Amino acid sequence: MSWDVVLFNSKQKIESVAELDENQLEPTDFSGILEKSFDQLKKDGNHREIIGTDFTIDFFADNEHSSNFMLSLY
Repeated sequence: MSWDVVLFNSKQKIESVAELDENQLEPTDFSGILEKSFDQLKKDGNHREIIGTDFTIDFFADNEHSSNFMLSLY
């Protein structure tokens, strides 16, 4: 089973995705945060794979901060 997950950082409290104001999103170093948060990390170019107990997270690292970030959770 897998899920595609979108992360974002917003200045506003969001009750519903339909209420999301894109102007309130803040650029964030999602790649850096993920890489520093887990011990088991495989790197292949800009592809990253976090390996945990009973899960794997795949994403592509970026040197630039972004207002949203997509990853796959298996």
